Parts: sequence; C-alpha cells; structure tokens
Amino acid sequence: MLSGKLGFAWKGATPWLMVRDPDLVKDIFCMKDNCVQKPPPLNPFVNLLTMGVTALEGQKWIKRRKLIMPAFHIDQLKVSPPAPVTCLPIIFFPFYIEK
Repeated sequence: MLSGKLGFAWKGATPWLMVRDPDLVKDIFCMKDNCVQKPPPLNPFVNLLTMGVTALEGQKWIKRRKLIMPAFHIDQLKVSPPAPVTCLPIIFFPFYIEK
C-alpha cells in the first residue's frame, strides 16, 4: 500500500518500507548506523560474480566509497570528455589504413 511519500508492504514475512521523498531517502542513506542493508541475492552464484563495490557493505563500502568519490567530482568530469576524442584517431587509424 503506497500513499503519499511513504508506503509499507509485506514480501512474504519481510516488511518493506517504500520512501518516495528524495530528501528523506538522502537522510536515510547518509545515516551511519547501517540501518539500510542490501537484500540477499536470490541466486548464491551472484556472490561469485559481484565482487565489486555493489556487493560491499559496512566499513568495506565506506572505505571503497572514499577511494572512488574523487573520480566523480565535477572538476574531474569536466576534464574527461576530451580524452576519448583525442584517443579515437589513435585507436582507429590503423584499421582505417588497412581498408
């Protein structure tokens, strides 16, 4: 049942809280007490395939996030678009000559 900005439902024996207010979602995700946990994967083989950031939780996630965040800073993103443009001729030039 979803009404307004908050909703509540049951999935089997597990309660689900649905939040549609962006400010409230931000507050929940920024909490430091690990109240938000990722659901367990439906298939156990998924753990073998997802060894990256998406599978981490707790302190490991916090540590990895601190390492990754500077790469997505707006100043870094402004510099990155010219890089592929300069690399494309170098990558495709040998294939162009062969034809």
